[in-house]
Amino acid sequence: MKHRFSWFRSVIVLLLIALLAGCSVTDASEAEPQKQGNADTSYESLSKTAFHPPSQSNPSPPQSVGAEPLDRTSVKVFWSPAEGADAYFLKRYNQSAGQWDIIAQTSGRSYTDSGLSPGGSYRYHVVAYNQTDGLVHFAPASDEAAVVTPQYTNAPLQVHAEAVSRTEVRISWSKAAGADAYFVKRYNPSTGQWDIFAQTSSLYATDSGLAPGESRLYHVVAYTIIDGQIHFAPVSHQSQAQTPVYVAAPAAVSAQAEGPQTAKVSWTAAAGADAYFLKRYNPASEQWDIIAQTTGLSFTDSNRTPGESYRYHVVAYTQFDGAIHFAPVSAEAAVSQPRYVYAPAQVTARAIGAYKVRLSWSASPDADGYAVKKYNAATGSWDILLQTTALSHTDTACSPQTRYRYHIVAYRTVNGQVWYAPISPEADITTPSLGEAPQNPNAFATASSVRLSWDAAAGAEGYAVKRYENGQWRVVGQTLDTSFTDKNLTPNTSCSYIVVPYACAQDGTHYGASTESISAVTPVVSGPERLSAFTQGRNAIQLHWDMGDLAQGYVLRRSLSANGPFENIAATQQRSWLDTGLTAGVTYYYDVVAYRYIDGQIWYASPLCTASASTQAEQAEASESGQNADRTVGLDANGRAFQAINGYKSNRAVGVMYWPWFGTGAPFFDDIYDNSVILSKPGGYQKLFYQSTADSPAGGTHYWGEPLWGYYHSRDPYVIRRQLELLTTAGVDFLFFDTTNAWTYTEAVIDIMKVIDELQSEGWNPPRIVYYTHSHSLDTIRTIYNDVYKKNLYPGTWYRTGSKPVIIGYTTVAEDLAEAAVRKDTTYNPAPLSAEILDFFDFKMPQWPDAQYLGNGFPWIEFTYPQPAHGTVMNVSVASNPAPPFSFSVTRGLTNWGRGYNVSTGANSYADVFTGRFFQSSWDTVLNAAQTPQTVTVNGWNQWVAGKNYYDGEYSFCDVMNMEYSTDIEMMKGGYGDTYYQLLVKNIRAYKGNAASNPEYVRKTVDIYCSASQWDSVNAVYRRIGAQTYGRDYINAAGNARYVQPEPRNSLQEVRVTSDSSYIYFYIRCSKDIASASDARWMNIFIGRGTPSQKGWNGYEYVVNRMRNGNTASVEALSSNYLGSVTASADINLCGSVLNVRIPRAALGMSGSDTFYFKVADDVTDPCQIMNYYTSGSSLPLGRLSFQYG
Repeated sequence: MKHRFSWFRSVIVLLLIALLAGCSVTDASEAEPQKQGNADTSYESLSKTAFHPPSQSNPSPPQSVGAEPLDRTSVKVFWSPAEGADAYFLKRYNQSAGQWDIIAQTSGRSYTDSGLSPGGSYRYHVVAYNQTDGLVHFAPASDEAAVVTPQYTNAPLQVHAEAVSRTEVRISWSKAAGADAYFVKRYNPSTGQWDIFAQTSSLYATDSGLAPGESRLYHVVAYTIIDGQIHFAPVSHQSQAQTPVYVAAPAAVSAQAEGPQTAKVSWTAAAGADAYFLKRYNPASEQWDIIAQTTGLSFTDSNRTPGESYRYHVVAYTQFDGAIHFAPVSAEAAVSQPRYVYAPAQVTARAIGAYKVRLSWSASPDADGYAVKKYNAATGSWDILLQTTALSHTDTACSPQTRYRYHIVAYRTVNGQVWYAPISPEADITTPSLGEAPQNPNAFATASSVRLSWDAAAGAEGYAVKRYENGQWRVVGQTLDTSFTDKNLTPNTSCSYIVVPYACAQDGTHYGASTESISAVTPVVSGPERLSAFTQGRNAIQLHWDMGDLAQGYVLRRSLSANGPFENIAATQQRSWLDTGLTAGVTYYYDVVAYRYIDGQIWYASPLCTASASTQAEQAEASESGQNADRTVGLDANGRAFQAINGYKSNRAVGVMYWPWFGTGAPFFDDIYDNSVILSKPGGYQKLFYQSTADSPAGGTHYWGEPLWGYYHSRDPYVIRRQLELLTTAGVDFLFFDTTNAWTYTEAVIDIMKVIDELQSEGWNPPRIVYYTHSHSLDTIRTIYNDVYKKNLYPGTWYRTGSKPVIIGYTTVAEDLAEAAVRKDTTYNPAPLSAEILDFFDFKMPQWPDAQYLGNGFPWIEFTYPQPAHGTVMNVSVASNPAPPFSFSVTRGLTNWGRGYNVSTGANSYADVFTGRFFQSSWDTVLNAAQTPQTVTVNGWNQWVAGKNYYDGEYSFCDVMNMEYSTDIEMMKGGYGDTYYQLLVKNIRAYKGNAASNPEYVRKTVDIYCSASQWDSVNAVYRRIGAQTYGRDYINAAGNARYVQPEPRNSLQEVRVTSDSSYIYFYIRCSKDIASASDARWMNIFIGRGTPSQKGWNGYEYVVNRMRNGNTASVEALSSNYLGSVTASADINLCGSVLNVRIPRAALGMSGSDTFYFKVADDVTDPCQIMNYYTSGSSLPLGRLSFQYG
């Protein structure tokens, strides 16, 4: 019989278990020895053991709990909020049973306990809890609150009497529990008795007819009538009031700023007052000026000075018998007016060489600009250097070894008047001198380059690098860094260098002393500088190395010691090797020697790097299977799934446009400006489209939103690897880099090529590279050829349609000049391409969306729908802007085609932004074409930014504007999430995928406590794309912040799956020994039956291993909110880098089926959010993706 509990009953069970054990559920230790041999476990054994999450998951108890009777049979219990709590259990002590009974479960902070006994004593406490990772965590019980219900009725707890006129006193009191009505009594000093002057069921009474200046004492007696008898409560506390002779002062006066120039002063009514004088203190005259005479109880004081403080008091008065009588002066109220603008909180100064100082400051909210001031020591005054909307400035009028002081004054214009903030904190700096030579120069030579490095020299702004040639020193480069690479050298050549520091001043460039001469000889061939080794099972290690300079081949060497000796094990022209036949449990060391043939002679390079790895006895043998991205399946946020395929059609290709421009060239990123952030603030619309401000400057590069991995730099290796993992999974054949603005981003592209090369060496088929040129096409092609192709950099990463690499660009000067003429560029004068270049590439013509249709064009976006075929090429786009710029759709309502554009109605639908309507319509054109194109270009992966440029009366954004009007597929934070990536994969498979066949899996019984050799023959193998384990530590695109993330706790590398008639078995391998942990995020397996569909949590119906007891793990049925209820148990066995898992088929409701999909994840932050499976911990596969079995 299956055990099924509702969520609420499960919570009760866990709570009672913890309390019966005499401790909270987080107190006990989970450390138990691992079970050896077959485990005999059951749901019962698991459910009787409390799961112990880390203490930081537990809420705190409420700090205060109170209780008060409402009547004879009910009590209101109330408590303060508990930090980290989702809800609360309220418990009442049961005297007869000697235990605490749960009487309520609530997310509120009060509860009325009814049906109690009159005159009874009751005790309460509160237990806070939360739900983390799908599990319930309890706080310790709160302090107790005790209360006694009244036998009949209680006295009012509060009684207050106050004069309301010269002859009246108003008495009020709090409600008394159990009371039907009240007697109000006044003390009679003549008789010494308390006289009843009012009987009422309300909570106030007025005593009239008193004499001016008379003092009276009052109390209240509550009573109730039960069974015809009247029962009185004890007498309440007393309260005294005195009527004023003429008029009293207001009891309370307050002042509150309602804006920088207005303050509202309020006061309570004064007994006997006919009206009031409001006075404000005048510090100049040291007098109190009357600013208002009013019968009201408030007044707004206008035209105040922002940033100033003001004091007020009130004088009440009355007219009596023809005379005016004034009350005493009230208490004072003070207010400080806010400013229209405040000073920047931080100002920094940094010397750029000996003759410049770079100032930067934090943004001041609402500032229109900043005055930069510099102290003039000669006059003793502060001179304004400039006014600017920027957040930085370089002062070029500086001298060496001189002290400079700066401060910033922010300002804002309101209704034509300029308001200034107080001055900022000072930035104080003394410029260094320039003269000393850089120290510790060093030179490292490869076959065609010399890499120079040196220590920074005081006062240097930059460095000139000189090489000795023909009897003189010639400048070969200038750099702002402390390193420089002299490229394109001849092998086997001696080169000598000096480095000269310099600093630029207003009167010219000043130079310091040069370094001593340093020399290096370029070898005939040089070896790779990076070698990686990865364990691939019990008896194999995978190796990969970078390119050696001018290397034609490599000799791989191995040793059992880090210090050698090394023996040759392979000679290859490739840059990877699988070293097999090794002994389990041994560490092996490797180096690699590059070689080159010249005139029949072989030249060897000295090895420059080593790597090591250990074979693991607990691992299965390396498998040739596992490069199976086509077994990856997915389910998007709208419930649309894509299924497994059986490889791809060979005559179809998909290319995705890619922008490697973040922090690497044009556009330039001075800071991070995000349209979505700007528009979310008051006045943001006006600021974005009609103003140039510090946080949205004209000409500034603006993001339309934030990418999932933040505002990353294009050379961030963490992001590059994540992107290529996803693009490889998607089946993208090539990335075409946007170099249409003549920037080539060479360093970023080479970084991408290195990772592509690495993935290829592991057996994957990642996308290859293509360049897309347009403006200054011939010059751009020449640069690309010389920097990449001529050097034969990573030729396996070049996309080819035949034997030649593809490039998109013009081939003739006439074509290039015709494009320049369109842009009215009359200065461009390109040279023809060489015959060498023309013969090297397979040229494709760039097809601009508003240019004449080309039958052989290569489009990146289209301004017509349905989009045309250009020979065998068609384009699909996420969105399009046939009425550019995109921002006019926001400011003027022009109909560009946003993400939610409906091609049938001709209207944009914001709701359909989240479904990708236009993107799918574009794909439908391709999929339904009469003749299926051979190539599909997709716009685009990661454009993200546009310049803020003035056009036709407003600031505009051409190609991207906001989430609706942008073309990015890459995931974003919030918003559409990963919807467009899922659509990309789904449609690529529809376009070129082969229908999936039923795989012939090896099925067998596995003893999870025995040898790993049982897994050697299992062929359902699923691997992570990219064996390299990595964290993140890199600057953002603007270079003003870093993204730092440690390597995963457990880096998942491989999963194998098999089954028999009773169980499903998992073999889960990590890159290193698996770190044990007690949290619920440790080595989870998510499973959905059949193929992906909308059920459970994001398509997963079960999660395994969120709770553990030794070698027993939970199997939970998942609800849509990530909460789970334990339905059964599984067996686990941890052995080094491998976790073996055995799950009963019955636990998953799969007694007769072998078809399911799954994901393994470890240490995902906030795991109930599916997008976090892309960004944190380790997940195999990433995000919403799963592996299909069966």
